Amino acid sequence: MWPLGHAAGAYLLTSVGAEREWLPDPDATSVAFVLLASQLPDLIDKPFAWFIPVLPAGRSFGHSLFLIAPLCVLVIVVARRLGRAGLGLAVALALCSHLALDVLPALWGRSAWRYLLWPVLEVEGYNSPPSIVAMFENSLDDPWFYAEFVLAGLAFVRWRSDGWPGLPRPRASGEPSAD
Repeated sequence: MWPLGHAAGAYLLTSVGAEREWLPDPDATSVAFVLLASQLPDLIDKPFAWFIPVLPAGRSFGHSLFLIAPLCVLVIVVARRLGRAGLGLAVALALCSHLALDVLPALWGRSAWRYLLWPVLEVEGYNSPPSIVAMFENSLDDPWFYAEFVLAGLAFVRWRSDGWPGLPRPRASGEPSAD
């Protein structure tokens, strides 16, 4: 899945979790942390597999449950100690949503899932950095690629109905300015 789909899926979880009162209402801080967490596995794996060849594949260390599970626990514990337990849970859910969205096609035999248990299970890598353009062109035949835009549309509608958290609030007419 591309970054847009991961961001949308994580925001939708955060928004629905807040509606169900499992999570706090989204605000600028939670949106920023949730969006960062939704990208973190790729931010770890892609550069260190494709450009600084330390990892075997673009889905390995950062996508492994051996990293994500302890990281989720750590995030929840630290957030709880800082008095932001809900934020910690939202960030942990965003991390997990990345893995869930990447592994969904594996349910239909469309992709591998072995990276979830890396380094116990081997993963196939690239001998050189893949072409982003070629990856994009290959995605055009994949229905999962288009599902990202549906997720993004749903997330945009939720973000709007949540009051655009993370954006400055416009002043009501007649309200004095802060200067």
